[in-house]
Amino acid sequence: MAMVFRGVGRVHALDRLPTLENLARRNIQVGSLMCKFCGEMQETSEHLFISCGLSQSVWEFVRTWCQLHRFVLFDVKDALQYHKDARGSKRWKTAIYTVIQTTLWCIWRARNEAIFNGKQPMARNIKEEIKVLGFLWLKNRAKESNLTWEKWCNFDLRYMGI
Repeated sequence: MAMVFRGVGRVHALDRLPTLENLARRNIQVGSLMCKFCGEMQETSEHLFISCGLSQSVWEFVRTWCQLHRFVLFDVKDALQYHKDARGSKRWKTAIYTVIQTTLWCIWRARNEAIFNGKQPMARNIKEEIKVLGFLWLKNRAKESNLTWEKWCNFDLRYMGI
């Protein structure tokens, strides 16, 4: 299932994602409702994307990699709106929004791999996937971008043409 994160109006659509809790609410037998990452809480959108320990580790990586000073997330809406309230050029905000969308997508993919393929989720793999997919998405969508893999890995926006 593809997730669309464009526009804050669609934030509420995240609560319709087929998380284990939402599937159970629809009377679909899913077995345990516990998070496949941590096993400590029921899998809701908020837990999966924000409060799970694995997700928090991923968000801390994003914060440090992107050199974000204030980055407190209480819910998915906070993540999706971060770029709007942050200081920076339009191109910088686009880069940050791309990273945030990529992060949400990679967390969702890791969750699906855990559920459907029995793969143990690893924060290190999610972090690498964020870098790779974020680079590819931004590089292929930016006009006349000077974006290189080295600059992206260092998140050196001054020299990325952003």
